Amino acid sequence: MRPLYQEVILPNLCYIGGGGELAYWFQLKQYFNELKVTFPVLLLRNSILIQTEKQATKLKKLNITSEDIFLKRHTFINKKVREISNIDIDFTPQKQHLKQQFKQLHELAEKTDKSFLGAVKAQERKQIKGLEHLEKRLLKAQKKKLADEVSRMTDIQNELFPNQSLQERNINFSELYLQFGESLINQLIENLNPLEMDFKVLTL
Repeated sequence: MRPLYQEVILPNLCYIGGGGELAYWFQLKQYFNELKVTFPVLLLRNSILIQTEKQATKLKKLNITSEDIFLKRHTFINKKVREISNIDIDFTPQKQHLKQQFKQLHELAEKTDKSFLGAVKAQERKQIKGLEHLEKRLLKAQKKKLADEVSRMTDIQNELFPNQSLQERNINFSELYLQFGESLINQLIENLNPLEMDFKVLTL
């Protein structure tokens, strides 16, 4: 009721908010329509992640890009383990080769006994699933072997994304102000434009 009441007593042409806020507002569109209240234009504001020079240096040393740190933890770890591993954990070529072999069996079944096609497809799924299982086991083994590297990478991601969520949802502005002083405000004014709709990484 609050957003509806808000727009009735003080209508907005446009509502600017973060990703979470806009996701919430999108759920209200039908509600506004049914009550014949004008729904405002929604505009995603830009956001910022602040990192220290020390953190930036650590990321570079660990070969972690700005895109990497935004990944979900599971995806992040898997991606980095594959990158730093001294063996190839990607079984895609083997799976493609297997599919090519079964393609020939499919053609053979089509020409001889089509009832045999179901058995061929079932065997193909079984073989592909077996390779995927082996790939996961190999990745798990490499995670264990590279535990120290994984720990350092997840530590820096935790620093920048406390509780695996956005920095702005966990750290109060006053904490950053105490750390960086008045220069923080000047840097934010210089680097932020609410209407750009992007996500900046700022090193201070």
